[in-house]
Amino acid sequence: MPYPVSFRSLATGQGKTQKRRIALLGGSLALVATIAVAVKSQPRKASTFTTAAPSQLVTGKRITPAGTQTNIGSFPANMVASPDGRFVLVTNTGMREYLSVLRASDGTLVSRLDWNANSTIVSKKKQALYFGLVCGTPQNGITPVYASRGAEGIVSVFSLSAEGVLTDTKKTLGVPSPASGVGTHLAGLALSADGKQLFAANNTADPKNAMRGELQIINVQSGAVQSRVVTPGYPFAVTATQGGKVYVSSEQSGTISIVNAATGKITGEISTGTQPTGLLLDKDQERLFVTNAGSDTLSIIDTATDRVTRTVLLRPSNARGLAGATPLGMSLSPDEKRLYIALADLNAVAVIDLPAARLAGFVPFGWYPTAPIVSADGSRLLVANAKGTQANNPNGKPVAGLTSRPQYIQNIIEGTVSTLDLTRPLDLKASTDLVLKNNQGHAATAPKFRDPGIKHVFYIIKENRTYDQVLGDLPQGNGDPSLVLFGRDVTPNQHALAERFALLDNFYCCAEVSGDGWNWSTGGMISEYTARNVPHNYGGRQRPYDFEGTNNGVAVDRIGVPDAARPPGGYIWDLCAARKVSYRNYGFFADDLQLPRTLPEEG
Repeated sequence: MPYPVSFRSLATGQGKTQKRRIALLGGSLALVATIAVAVKSQPRKASTFTTAAPSQLVTGKRITPAGTQTNIGSFPANMVASPDGRFVLVTNTGMREYLSVLRASDGTLVSRLDWNANSTIVSKKKQALYFGLVCGTPQNGITPVYASRGAEGIVSVFSLSAEGVLTDTKKTLGVPSPASGVGTHLAGLALSADGKQLFAANNTADPKNAMRGELQIINVQSGAVQSRVVTPGYPFAVTATQGGKVYVSSEQSGTISIVNAATGKITGEISTGTQPTGLLLDKDQERLFVTNAGSDTLSIIDTATDRVTRTVLLRPSNARGLAGATPLGMSLSPDEKRLYIALADLNAVAVIDLPAARLAGFVPFGWYPTAPIVSADGSRLLVANAKGTQANNPNGKPVAGLTSRPQYIQNIIEGTVSTLDLTRPLDLKASTDLVLKNNQGHAATAPKFRDPGIKHVFYIIKENRTYDQVLGDLPQGNGDPSLVLFGRDVTPNQHALAERFALLDNFYCCAEVSGDGWNWSTGGMISEYTARNVPHNYGGRQRPYDFEGTNNGVAVDRIGVPDAARPPGGYIWDLCAARKVSYRNYGFFADDLQLPRTLPEEG
């Protein structure tokens, strides 16, 4: 690992790694065990694939972004091409949101609308953009652009000029407060073939609706909601055929719902994989491509029969049993021989050979790619990187002297769009080799794991403080005493635990805030649902806090409903149960438990 965790047993001087029995401590404490095994890599030839200089991430991985970069704001989540292919539009879901227009030929920023609290558009911080983005048919050189507005429950209409200038028409579609009282958070959008209907996924699961979601069918001319189709929970992506068939993915159920646009009725369900997030039809609308973020797979559906004909695993060959590719957005080459898929947690784009329906290789991009677009002439590949191309301000100076913008962690993460020249053939062997190296996927064989004799493991997590703020005064560790805020006199128990058992003094945090931190700590990674919604929630955009075992305030596991935010590999207690390792949970994810109405009397 490039960031080795120093595991010091201060009492005995020996590190210990195996586990037999596990205790989970909850409340402000939690438990998980992560074991890193050093492996020897095979020697590799020098790469002939040219990228930017490597940038080390806090996750232990590194990135080598291909192409040139354009800054685009916080967490770019979706991109679409204009009908003429000259421009690419980008929408954000993070702390600093913009609706941006880039030139497809070189990634240059042409225009953008500011969607933040101090802009001329936004009067309340609740106002937001959220994933959904679709272009209508141009008229007199002007293209209508529709963007979903998340918790506001409406869709905004913009106009895109022939020069790429985006203008707010001030027109909105939809009804923000349904009469049923079911909450609203509009996400994926699609238009009917004639442009008269807009299909909008309400990405929620409401207890008033049995934890189900809905698809809104909106009249574009009047802006009224014509019908609401009840769907499985957390519908997300939407696409529609010319024949009036609408496909809607569900992050909760792992299915694609088939909706008849004329009747507003669901006519079927297709099971694909966990957390389907991306939908893409080919030009002839004979195939529907589905990315399953939680299963790391691509499903190919025959739209004539609505059956899955092929499933392609998108993980590297030496990590087939390990979750962590996270496929999201897709784009087809003009000849439709290649499909490009953003793999968020591999920090890469997968290249699919469609005639053979196989994974051809990987291309490295930035940190957490979410959406690719191939230009209309096939000469450029543009890729949105939700977290940009570097870890910002590592080991930085005190923020008092930094005045460019507030230094809150969600505010300094700058997303980018990479632009890669495709006029020269990709060296897929070299680029794939580089992606594997970046993700430490060149392990030959791991040494046999020897049981050192540990009987119990106690794993305790304290959030919201750095190592130096609490334990920087311990001389045994790699700390800075000048940064200590809560030293031994304030935290005697934590100091005693470190000195009596183990001191993790070179530990790097994969998360940005509590919302994703609890999931990293208990699952070893986070789901695409958590990655997308944490910055939206922390940005004050009114997304429910769904990251500690509840969805929309409901402990869904207790009622048999899948948790949309569950990490793809499960939580540590899931793995303990699967491996028949006994464990105790002292309160983690148990805050929803209700006390009895009448407490027993003492004595």
